[in-house]
Parts: sequence; structure tokens; C-alpha cells
Amino acid sequence: MARSLELALWLILAAFTVVIPNAFKFVSAAALVMLALYYSLSRKDYKLDKNFILMWIASSVVTVIYLFVGYANGAPEEAYLQIPLIYIVTPILWAIVLHGALLRYGIINLVNFLIGCTILAMASQAFYFWAYAALGPESVEFMAGNPQVDLSHSSAAAVMYVFGSMIFLYSGILSAPKVINNKTICYIIILMIFISTFTSGRSALILSLFIGILVSYVLSSSIRKGVFSSPIINIVLVGASLLVSSSLLAKLYGIDIFISIESLLDKITTMGGAGRGDYAPLLIHGALDNHLIGSGHGIGVQYVVNDRFPWRYEIVGLATLYRVGLVGSLIYALPFIVAMVKSVRLWRANMLIPQEKYICGALFASFVAANTNPYIEAYAFQWMYVLPCLYFISLYRPIVPTQASARIKLAVRDSVTPPYLR
Repeated sequence: MARSLELALWLILAAFTVVIPNAFKFVSAAALVMLALYYSLSRKDYKLDKNFILMWIASSVVTVIYLFVGYANGAPEEAYLQIPLIYIVTPILWAIVLHGALLRYGIINLVNFLIGCTILAMASQAFYFWAYAALGPESVEFMAGNPQVDLSHSSAAAVMYVFGSMIFLYSGILSAPKVINNKTICYIIILMIFISTFTSGRSALILSLFIGILVSYVLSSSIRKGVFSSPIINIVLVGASLLVSSSLLAKLYGIDIFISIESLLDKITTMGGAGRGDYAPLLIHGALDNHLIGSGHGIGVQYVVNDRFPWRYEIVGLATLYRVGLVGSLIYALPFIVAMVKSVRLWRANMLIPQEKYICGALFASFVAANTNPYIEAYAFQWMYVLPCLYFISLYRPIVPTQASARIKLAVRDSVTPPYLR
């Protein structure tokens, strides 16, 4: 009975935070809290990693201090509830449930589950385009908030929450195609990834594809040995998928994918395009004017992006530097830094399994995407950041003497359920 309840809660949580994120927020929030309570209360010896807890405490202290600073500087009342919830409460809830999932199912099964979510996410995008045209924008408001589809000027663009999840899901697969055992299915999914991405019109999602390809190349053990056959095969596979998807979209819908690529390059050269390029200098100057000490949570510059949360900006890195200063930003970034360092150590020891390459590439792409859209400040997308950081911080084990024994240890770690979770 308990196992069935656990699985049901996970399916609900995944449905409304991965496949259709931000839809039915009350349901997903309730599932998150119930899972956290389940893992915390039903297992007496269940606990999170000490180092991860210390990092969470440090970031929580920074949040509380700068919330008081923001209060002194006139932060709006909405900030007093929203900021502690997003910066303190929901990250630890995600850590608890994801730690439970990693111990219960292992990273291999968890990545397989995410691959299934990837297929469902693609299907949700197809449904969105159909329903928008056939049933009207109001029929898909739960998938976008303000539904929009633009098929003009030989390009495609849409507004959908799921594009945020796709940044993690797509970059992960392109970082480690071997997580899909069946080659035919792998080729089909990669082709669909390119079609899905270039019909989204989202520059951050397009960028995540190239990040995934880059990570796949860098993490290839063949590079370390001076043999480039494996990366070249992956690049050829990706290049073929790009050409096929380009041809299909051009012939069937008159969509030129290179228009989207040009738009991406333009945004990169202009610090994010219109809007972001306007307030980015204000955030930089504001941070320097405060001597990199921080202006406080809930405080913004003379440019409002979100009327509901006027202190939020899409370039999260600069906004964080402005709000909590240099030291606070480093403390917030510490879990990401430690996770990346430990993943590099595994790579240098030739111990990275495909599933670890998957979450490593996905983390890097999601981290970059946090400076194009404040996904990390929305609880429905925080799993993209907590999962990789938690995995490499908490479940990383010291390198054992031989490569063979290391791989055996990894296999055992992912297949054996701890006695207290049986």
C-alpha cells in the first residue's frame, strides 16, 4: 500500500512539474509535501548528506539576512513570504524527495523515467499546437498561462511552460545518447528533439542542444585517450538529425531553422536581446554601487520585468549579485560548484557512467538557462537543479583503487536498495 502511494505521488509530481509544469500548482505542491513527509517520517534512519545540509543552511542564512536588508530598503510585502518559500522551503523539500527516489530506485531507473517523461513532453507540445489551432487558446491556458503560437516569417514559436523542462531533458540525452539502449529508438528521439526544439522558437532551448553536444564531446573518455572516433560518431549523428529535421520542417511547414539559430546568435551578442540588454547594465551598476555587498532580497532596479514580483529578472546571475552581493552569490553557487568539481573528478578517473553524464550535461544547460529565464526561482523547475547537485554531492563515493572495482561499486550502488528502505 505504501509503495503504491509513493509511486502514485511520484507520477502526479512528475506530470505537473516535468511534463506539464506549472499546471495545477496546488496538486503538484501537495504531492511534493506529501512525498517529503513520507520519506522523512516513515524511515527512522533516513537522512540527507551532511555536506548538502550544511550548504542548504548556509544559503538559508544568506536568504534570511538579505531579506532583512531588503526590508530595511523597502522591499514589498509579497517578498517576505515568496522569497523564503522559494529559497529555503521548496529546495529542501525537493532534496528530500529526490534523495528518497535515488535511494529507492537508483540513478539508472530515474534517468529511464526522465526519458519516458521526455517522450510525454514532446507529445504535450504536439497536443498544444493542435489544440491551439483547433480548440482555441483558452483550451491550453493550463499549459502556458498566456498561450501564443506564431508560424509566420518562415519560423515557428510558441509559449509553453514545458520548454523549461525540455532544457534539462534534451541536453541530458544529447550529453549521453547511450542512456537509450536501443539505437533505433535513440535516433528517432534525437530527431524528434531537434524538430521539437526548432518549432518552439525558444533560444534557451536551442542553446541547450549545443551545450548537450559540447558536453558529450568533452566527457567522452575517448578524448582523454587521444581517440576521437566516439565523439565524431555522436557529432555525425547529431548533424544528420539536424539536416533531416531541417528538411522535414522546410518541406512540410515552410520553417527555416536557421532563422532561429540567427536569433539565438543575436541574443548572445546583445546580452539576451531586447529587455535583458536594457536592464543588465542597471544590475551591474547597482551591484557595483553597493560595493558588491548586496541591496537585499525583494529589491529591484529601475526596470520592472514582472509586475507581480518586481524584484525578479531573467538574468538570475546578475540579479543575485545585485541582491545578495558577491559573497552571498558564491554561497548560493556552492552546491553547483561542488557538484561540477566532483563530476570532473569522476570523469578524470574514467568512472562516469552514461546516466551521470546525462545529469552532468543537463545541469550545465540548466545553469546556463537560469540566466535567460528565472527557472530556478520557480518551485516547479527546481528539480532540474537539485537532482544533479544532490546526486554528485551526496551519492559520490571516494575513488576506489581500480577501474574495474569502481564500475562494480557503481553498479552495486545503483541496484541495491538499502535495508531500511526495503
